[in-house]
Amino acid sequence: MDLIYQNHGNIVLLAGDGKGAAEAAALLSRWGVSYQASVMPPDSASRNQPSYELLILDLTGLDLPNLSGQEVAAVADIADVASTIAIVDLDSLDHIGPFLDADPLEFLSWPIMEDELMAALANAGVTQSFREDVAGLDVGPEGLASLREDAERVARALARLAEADVATRPARTGPRPPSQSARLLRDLIRKRRLRSEFFPDELFADPGWDILLDLAAARHERKQVSVSSLCIAASVPTTTGLRWIKALTRMGLIVRNADPTDGRRSFIAISEPTAAVMERYLDITH
Repeated sequence: MDLIYQNHGNIVLLAGDGKGAAEAAALLSRWGVSYQASVMPPDSASRNQPSYELLILDLTGLDLPNLSGQEVAAVADIADVASTIAIVDLDSLDHIGPFLDADPLEFLSWPIMEDELMAALANAGVTQSFREDVAGLDVGPEGLASLREDAERVARALARLAEADVATRPARTGPRPPSQSARLLRDLIRKRRLRSEFFPDELFADPGWDILLDLAAARHERKQVSVSSLCIAASVPTTTGLRWIKALTRMGLIVRNADPTDGRRSFIAISEPTAAVMERYLDITH
């Protein structure tokens, strides 16, 4: 499993024979970034890291579903060394679990949109000298700092709800059956989807809340949720959904669980404290 190594000065591009690297390289070249190409395996790359500010790691050509757990871990170790942008596609989406723990790391979905690559470059946590290199790019308003602020806002709101006086909540005669909680949560989700038939989605996009609602309902339904299905539940582009999953995981609001039958695959679940607060939310609103 060889990786193509292309040195862009401040940028290193590691790729198999995937389509994402070619698109990223074309865009970087269009922006005036030159590079040279050579080949090196991932274990060699991890032992002999060059000096760079940003790693662009193309996962689309690595056939993640068929790699061994050791091979996936070796590639994830590379991503954990420096600021990284990982390019993923639908085939690799449910096998990126180990990369959710790498930090700082940005996900970029294939096919690559120019504005999304620009945003990923701005969000990747690179040093000031590299930021100056890409300062002329028209990066959109959505940034990682803003996303983290949103995730922290959700966390603070949940914490306030958890600390609320029990006396202020409506009393229940007994525990609510899981099936009833699931029905209430799915009804909330249905109403949110119905709204998009009357108003543009971008007016009310709240992927963090959509993710929490879907995971809370799945918990009561005893369903496992893959990364790909959770991105669909977020009702935003895959790249944005992955950023939210990573941010909510970092905040401890959701957790990643390895598939017991396939260590290369991960499922996402709502954390126990967040699930408890979600039940209190249902107490108040229903």
